[in-house]
Amino acid sequence: MTVTHELRNLSLELYKRNITDGLGLTTKQQIALGHLQDLETSDVLYGGAARGGKSWLGCTWVIFEALIKPKSAWLVAREELTKLKKTTLVTFFKVLSSWGLQKDTDYKYNGTERTFHFSNGSTVFFEELKFVPSDPNFDRIGSFDLTGAFIDEVQQIHKKAISTLRGRFSVLSGEGWTAIPKMFLSANPSKTWIYKDFYLANKEGKLKPWRKFVQALPTDNPHNSPDYLLNLLRSDEQIVQRLYYGNWEYDDDPNAMIDYDSIVGLFNNDHINQYGTKYITADIAGQGSDKFRIIVWQGWKAIDSLSMAKSDGQEIVTAIKDLQYKHGIPSKQVIYDADGIGGMVGGFIKGAYPFHNGASPLFKENYKNLKTQCHYKYAAKVVAGEVWLAFPMSETDVKEIIEEHEQIKKANMDKDGKLEMIAKEEVKRILGRSPDWTDSLMMRAYFEMMPKSSGVKRIN
Repeated sequence: MTVTHELRNLSLELYKRNITDGLGLTTKQQIALGHLQDLETSDVLYGGAARGGKSWLGCTWVIFEALIKPKSAWLVAREELTKLKKTTLVTFFKVLSSWGLQKDTDYKYNGTERTFHFSNGSTVFFEELKFVPSDPNFDRIGSFDLTGAFIDEVQQIHKKAISTLRGRFSVLSGEGWTAIPKMFLSANPSKTWIYKDFYLANKEGKLKPWRKFVQALPTDNPHNSPDYLLNLLRSDEQIVQRLYYGNWEYDDDPNAMIDYDSIVGLFNNDHINQYGTKYITADIAGQGSDKFRIIVWQGWKAIDSLSMAKSDGQEIVTAIKDLQYKHGIPSKQVIYDADGIGGMVGGFIKGAYPFHNGASPLFKENYKNLKTQCHYKYAAKVVAGEVWLAFPMSETDVKEIIEEHEQIKKANMDKDGKLEMIAKEEVKRILGRSPDWTDSLMMRAYFEMMPKSSGVKRIN
């Protein structure tokens, strides 16, 4: 046995005894590995910045577990196969080499099937977890029987894939060992489902007991050179905030129409003129569907609001009329979502404007429909710092408003044709609810575009 093999065996013995200090890992990696070895944690999210040793730790964990648990089965996955091969698979080979594991002696690799077979009977599968419309429930994962899984860059993975994987853990005992289902998830900061389920829940002290979140920054990894850190700091502010400081409040989606600082500015833009024409915008929901939101505006300052979880026709009309009376707003300065149950409002509030989301854009501008046109116009006003949400709101309201504005995003920008936005159903999937706040707020843009013949004299 070579010295390398002796060190490997010693390291495996330390690992078996849950001693991580002698494995050459960073402090943050050791903390995460401790969660991966306990009998309570099922999911560990690790990372939240660049170069924190995410992939190295994930590959190390899978290899060590495969070696100490004969005939166990493991999955290593990313969203796209190409990235999986060029990044995670390359790291996996490096980790194997670093521990002195020899091809054809300690393991065999089938490049066609992307499968590692270890000499003790353990198997590691490499697969992509890309969402495809023809397989919305990820049924293709159903053929696996697993002991654990390492999902690299999980912020790119559909939550449904993770849920499906939970049903594939079945090889949980073997020759002298037992295990509980474990998933190691690596990620950079992202406003996808992991933001709410891990980062925000951890920040608020509401993280489920079977989940753990370990944030590792590039400065936590002593293997990162000073030159790398300096170059990272010279990147644009969004990259620095996300990948150097691990700031989860900055989204990296290039299709996002409103930056985070502008969204936060919505609540602080007290420089906006306190005077102006008053309007009402109303997003209407029926029984058991979404929420009914009414916003009262004075110019581009939102001064009042009303929300109801459920509403029938009479409640809707009464609520709008009460706000009209309270603020002295004529019906010609009221606009309401006329799709669905909202269609009946016009019969009771004569002169109010019915808003049809799928209607043609005004002035034949190059938008897919009227809703898209208003979203684009509204987003531009927010980015310019020209919108102020000054009505009383709860902490939950603020969180929801921020989340919804972050999902105002362009779609199909690589295609010629009319300007589009991501579909509302996709936004619902991401948020887990309907974007009722922004559905009401964006209608304010209609009054900026409406023909002069409408009779509404605007004082902005």
